[in-house]
Amino acid sequence: RANAKTVYACEWNPDAVESLRGNLEANHVADRCVVLEGDNRETAPRNVADRVCLGLLPSSECSWITGVRALRDEGGRMHIHGNVKDCEEGLWVDCVSESISEIARKEGRGWDVLVEHVERVKSYAPHVRHVVVDLRCRPK
Repeated sequence: RANAKTVYACEWNPDAVESLRGNLEANHVADRCVVLEGDNRETAPRNVADRVCLGLLPSSECSWITGVRALRDEGGRMHIHGNVKDCEEGLWVDCVSESISEIARKEGRGWDVLVEHVERVKSYAPHVRHVVVDLRCRPK
């Protein structure tokens, strides 16, 4: 519905890959999605994305550098998921934002990283929430 020209979908679970391919066909969008099987740290393209969604739970931290590298030089948006203790949500959001800023700097990208939105998706366990932070990365 967002009229994306191309979507790169990295997935390491063979059953999820099969379901993804079936859903792409059923929704008539298979021609706009490149499915890259395997660990995104090895399969994700670089410098191609306007948006990156890192949805691995309980934490997607192992792929934050991959997400930064996937964004175009002019930046874009990152949607970063994580499971967070209720009392640590603010600290987690700050940590994610600061970490992405530092990764971008080390990758030679002089970006401002701004928190645009925080969504408390659902309870994951007692006192643990699935949270998503939406970051805007843009040149300084």
